[in-house]
Amino acid sequence: MGLPSCDKTSIGDEVKYALCPSCLSSLQVTAEQLALKDGMIRCGHCKTVFDANDNPLPAPITSLDETSKQEAFEQVQLLSEQSLIDDEPSITQPIWEVANEPIKNKPPYLLCSFLLIILFLTQFITTQSNAFTQNAGLQPTFKRLNSAFGFNIPIYKNLSEIHIVERQLSLHPQISQVLLLQLTIKNSAFAEQAFPTINVALTSNSGEKVAYGSFYKETYLIDNEVNDLFKPQELKLVNLIFNKPKKEATGFEISFSE
Repeated sequence: MGLPSCDKTSIGDEVKYALCPSCLSSLQVTAEQLALKDGMIRCGHCKTVFDANDNPLPAPITSLDETSKQEAFEQVQLLSEQSLIDDEPSITQPIWEVANEPIKNKPPYLLCSFLLIILFLTQFITTQSNAFTQNAGLQPTFKRLNSAFGFNIPIYKNLSEIHIVERQLSLHPQISQVLLLQLTIKNSAFAEQAFPTINVALTSNSGEKVAYGSFYKETYLIDNEVNDLFKPQELKLVNLIFNKPKKEATGFEISFSE
């Protein structure tokens, strides 16, 4: 609802004075004007909106002439000149006079903290790699971290948990002068690990080594299994072939290495 602007017909009303808190100008208003908006007025000099009831000024001893009174009234601009809406929030804090402040983006403290924790854990794991990478229960977590963040946490490795379940040495059924060693190996660990290098030494009756060979995973796994890992509790059948030595081999020794 709009308010009547100050004009000559209002000069006869009860006159009060207020002091602008911003520019310290003396302003002259009527009691009727103060009642319309609970005392809220606008300074005609600096445009500050304030409550005249909280900033009263005693009336001067000398009275103003008619012209001076009119000039003083013209300095007062009521809130109605800004087409204010009656249902706006409390006018004790006129939000229509406050410029919209830009929304400040808060720094991503949570994300930064998470990344720092991940970095710290990675460094700690790297320096204490043996203690962590040998923990079978943590292997799924390490695998996810390597995949998600490009980390290079070493995989589980314990050759002592790879065992030979069955073995048999015989002449190759199709190729002459070639021996066939059939092995069934098992990963007894509860975590996956890389397939080992299989070292084979053939021995004679006297225990003399008559032949020796090392078989990398590329030589005993098929092409689509070379990049696979030896799964926990998995059994794997391996066929190793090598030339028959000049001296008769009656026994063999097998070991694993990286």
